[in-house]
Amino acid sequence: MANFTRPRPNGVLRILTLNTWYVPPLEDRTREIAAWIDAVNPHIACLQEVRKAADGASLADCLAEQCTGEWSVAYGGRLDSDGLLAGNAVMSRWSVEASEMYELECADRRPKSMLYVRTGGFDVFCVHLTVNPKGAAVREAQALFIDDIISSQSVEQSLAPPILAGDFNAPPESSAIRFLCGDLGLSERGTFYQDAWAVSGDGPGITWDHRNPHTTSAYLSDGRIDYIFVGVPKAPVDGGENLDIRSGQVLGAYMACDVALTGTYASDHYGVVADICCPDLTS
Repeated sequence: MANFTRPRPNGVLRILTLNTWYVPPLEDRTREIAAWIDAVNPHIACLQEVRKAADGASLADCLAEQCTGEWSVAYGGRLDSDGLLAGNAVMSRWSVEASEMYELECADRRPKSMLYVRTGGFDVFCVHLTVNPKGAAVREAQALFIDDIISSQSVEQSLAPPILAGDFNAPPESSAIRFLCGDLGLSERGTFYQDAWAVSGDGPGITWDHRNPHTTSAYLSDGRIDYIFVGVPKAPVDGGENLDIRSGQVLGAYMACDVALTGTYASDHYGVVADICCPDLTS
């Protein structure tokens, strides 16, 4: 377990991403996730497979109540073929200024989507790509669509470049991830995001691990399939005179939810944490 700094240092944005695993029972795992959020102390948590109950409360709402401090929650989900409402959520220490859900085209029984949230002066994109092991081409199309949305939504005057985080269901050597990292062109296009773990993580960074007792899919190999990406800042209207070149630098990347703090693992995935340089950010 990483030794996270409390309180967070000034000038550092801390992001957590975790696929929370929609499968019940959730009560014990909700306590575990809340314990991890308190331990990590992020500014923003990007959560996938977030269930929403019939009364309108999502798992993220429950976490916001259990976790230390004040949290705002944005949610975007869809009904799957079993009638289960699940999707993505973003928890933030700041108010949510704007949010929008984008459906990702795929043939999964459970729909996949991306949630855009503007909060605290940051543009955050929480995403869940298709899980189909034969879905490499679908993930390529989803990655292209995601890049289009980020380019159109990101605000010029931001404290940091856009943040893209979530469960990508793809290893670093896959075409979708190589495209996002700028190592592969798709449809005669290119883009670039920093893979926080590749920049500053220690070790393999495996987030799908059969040593985790919650993992159930025998056909999925152990691997790093959950990511935090940091995009490229848009050119400011002043031509860059006030752009701090340190903004968006990945200062550290760490595993989260990879041990049980309260007696059970948080999810069938492990989480990822990234510290990102934001010189104008205080606490």
